[in-house]
Amino acid sequence: MKRTVGDRMAALRGAVKRWLQRSALPAVVVIAGLAFLGQFYSWRFDLTDDHRYTLSPFTLRTIGRAHQPIYVTCYLGGTLPLEFARLRSGVQDLLQEYQYASRYRVEFKFQNPNGEADPRVREAFRGKLIERGVRPLTVQVQSAQGSAEETLIFPALSIGYAGRAVTLNILEPNASLSSDDIIDQSLQTLEYGITAAIDQLLAEHFPRVAILQGHGELPPMHCVGLAQALSKRFAVERRVFPQRVGDLDSFRIVICADPTQPFSEREKLTIDQYLMRGGRLMLLQSAVGVEMDSLMKGESTVALPRSTNLEDLLFRYGVRLNSVVIQDAQCALIPVNTALANQPARFTPRPWLYYPLLTPEAGSSITRGVNVVYSRFPSPIDLVGDYDSLRAVPLLRSSASSRVLETPRVVSLAEVATPPPSWQLQQGGKLVGVLLDGRLPSGFTNRPLAAIAPGEHFDFMPSSKPTRIAIFADGSIARNELVLRQGQSTPTPLGYDRYTQHTFGNAELRANVALARDGQDALLALRNRTIASRRLDLPRLAGRRTAFLLINVALPPLLLIIGGCIYAWRRKVRYARRPKSNS
Repeated sequence: MKRTVGDRMAALRGAVKRWLQRSALPAVVVIAGLAFLGQFYSWRFDLTDDHRYTLSPFTLRTIGRAHQPIYVTCYLGGTLPLEFARLRSGVQDLLQEYQYASRYRVEFKFQNPNGEADPRVREAFRGKLIERGVRPLTVQVQSAQGSAEETLIFPALSIGYAGRAVTLNILEPNASLSSDDIIDQSLQTLEYGITAAIDQLLAEHFPRVAILQGHGELPPMHCVGLAQALSKRFAVERRVFPQRVGDLDSFRIVICADPTQPFSEREKLTIDQYLMRGGRLMLLQSAVGVEMDSLMKGESTVALPRSTNLEDLLFRYGVRLNSVVIQDAQCALIPVNTALANQPARFTPRPWLYYPLLTPEAGSSITRGVNVVYSRFPSPIDLVGDYDSLRAVPLLRSSASSRVLETPRVVSLAEVATPPPSWQLQQGGKLVGVLLDGRLPSGFTNRPLAAIAPGEHFDFMPSSKPTRIAIFADGSIARNELVLRQGQSTPTPLGYDRYTQHTFGNAELRANVALARDGQDALLALRNRTIASRRLDLPRLAGRRTAFLLINVALPPLLLIIGGCIYAWRRKVRYARRPKSNS
């Protein structure tokens, strides 16, 4: 007997019912067991290509060292423009990963600095944030009435632990990038910034760093920005240059910022043996000297080669500083009096090719994401060593639109009015900063040490332990300016240009180089994190606007109508009464 469709459906329903009856109890037991285990264990799976929701092993080890709650406050609360809302969403996603990985020892909240109704309370709170080092941004937002108005946004975090707190600015302005690219760059370095801040709060003691004095280096007031940039991770001390070998060994890092006077052979021996014993050095030396006071008064000056007697030692290590000066079309602005004769002074910002904005190397974890670096009269560096035990890591270059000029040469502000033609500025990027990593040969092998350092007794080392030297052919990179406020000279932040009111990447670069020489490679590796940006192709959207509107607006209801018609037709065919045959 042939079974009808109804019989087959009834048999299927019966089979399903019997299977459910047999499987109900095991299913309930399994679900209850998973619910019970879920109270103690949890699982998260990151299926993204770039693993944006996966914290690095170094980050996991860092937050695992915390024995007390870590409090994070993000000041991106309230209504924000679209790009800043994307930044806030990225911050929230990452902080949730920190919270989960720390077993909720990391607690975070979002706060709106503009949310206070009382203007006086709001301004007082904003002032406190600025005093803590938060850098606000002025943006336009749409008010409730639909009009555009300017407001301040504070893209920063406050991270607290055990009664201490640090401020982290999560957005670094960069004139060479679009706003979307700046947001992407900020999200890529966000884990590095948060982990570095937590690691700083958890540190029980800081390594010692010496800023040397005694050879015409930058005065203390012009090194305040450098000291502040390093003080977050190091115990910074100013030290007169010692005369005995071994006196620098207690310092993890030694910094020599823009020396102008020559070093004696005995002092060079002290530096050499400090490096041979594994010490780390940051040398910022201008190979060309320029009298800036005369230049700023509108007079001419002469750029002269400058020697500190370190040239032979650096050459032995594989580096040569050339006594020439770089001109670059990618440069800073200086105020120039453009008023006519017998008229009141009128200062206009003009490009000054002797102040290049140096580009950090994108391939290095030290310089990745760092803003361009402000410099004055830099010189190019040649790598002359060929040592298998030594690796040279480029850090800074001029742009491709640059050239070198021989010295001595006359330098005058009148050159602003007669810039060189573009075809003369096509010598390619020049290396200005480099990091040497590995084992160095001593510069005093086979030399009469008793005559160089009479009366000293030490174990001479002809080759070094693993060490690192950062060399920059411009001492002004570490120099902060002074401004007159309330009758007193006040130092500006390192890399701050008072004419454009823009802060360049000098401070961040100095801090990263110090971390690299301190051996913090695992922390710096977080700067190499890459998060793919999947933004819409705006030109393509504009060109195919009608097609995309039809696909997104008309196609869904059309597919629904077609599906409904097909379903109705099939029901009509299946259940229509068929006429009985006469036979």
